[in-house]
Order: sequence, then structure tokens, then C-alpha cells
Amino acid sequence: MKSQITISSLDSNPDLLMGTIAAAMEESPFFYSEKDTLPSEVNKLIAKNDIGKALLISTEDHLSSAIEKQLKGKGIEVEWVKGKDCYELSVLLAKRYFPEASKFIIINPSYVEDSVNAPMLSLNKKAPILFTKKDSVPPAVEEYLKERCIINFHFFGDENVLSEELADKLHKISETR
Repeated sequence: MKSQITISSLDSNPDLLMGTIAAAMEESPFFYSEKDTLPSEVNKLIAKNDIGKALLISTEDHLSSAIEKQLKGKGIEVEWVKGKDCYELSVLLAKRYFPEASKFIIINPSYVEDSVNAPMLSLNKKAPILFTKKDSVPPAVEEYLKERCIINFHFFGDENVLSEELADKLHKISETR
């Protein structure tokens, strides 16, 4: 039986967080890549194993179609979960892996270093990670939350990273659905 791998961009901490969650949910090995070139470790793994599918997790500007072409050239099916930005990417993965979610982990993508254990919490609590700005809710995230039955939010970061104003906005969204 052919196996699957998951690949995200080495150049984007938010993409790496999202890729970690996707790989765990897919039960597949997780690798990172530069924008245009597959790392030699990935090429070696593909050569030694029967890889049938690669799941690419990234925003539009962090992995290029050159990666897809390299994988397809090796006979590998490629599925791409790609957001125009990290906010949209977090929503796409929330919909894919946590369709019934009512708890959410809120992270400012500019400070993901503070959130390296967030994927474990996400998986254990069955709560998707959503990226927001310090003081505001991006449109993709707001639209998604308006469709949800929200129980609670878990904030990763202090008031210098995620403001009280943001918390108030998120709670208002949850009350108006």
C-alpha cells in the first residue's frame, strides 16, 4: 500500500504549525521544504519508500508550484491545502480536521515561537488553531467563527501578543452567531 507524506514551508512558522497538525491528523510523516526545491531527505525517503501522495500545507507565497512538479514527476499525487495568507490557511485546516469544533486556540502568527506546544493542545482538545492579529480578527477567521457554535477560546500569548480588545471582539462574534 502506498503511503503519504505531509510537507510545509521551512520559511514560515505558521505554515510549520499548520503542517504539524495536518501530519498528525493524516498520520503521515512530516517534512519541510524550501520554496522551490525538495530537500534531499525527502527525495531519499521517496526513493526508498512507496509514497503515493503528498499533502502540501502552505500559504500562497511559501511553497511554489515547482515543488508540486517535482513530486508529480516522481509519480506522486499532490493535494494542496493553500491559503492566500496564514489566517485563511488556519481556517481551511480547521474546517478540514475539526468540522464540529466549538473550542478554538487563538495565536498571533507573528509570535508562534511562544506557541510551539499549541499543536499538541490542539490535537488533545480537538480544538483548531486560528491565527489572528494582536487587536483584530481577520475577515476569513471572523466569517468562519460566525458559522460556529462556540464554547470557548484558549489564547496563546499575553496582552502584548493578543490584546483584551481582540478577546472582546472574539467574544462578541461568538455572541452574535
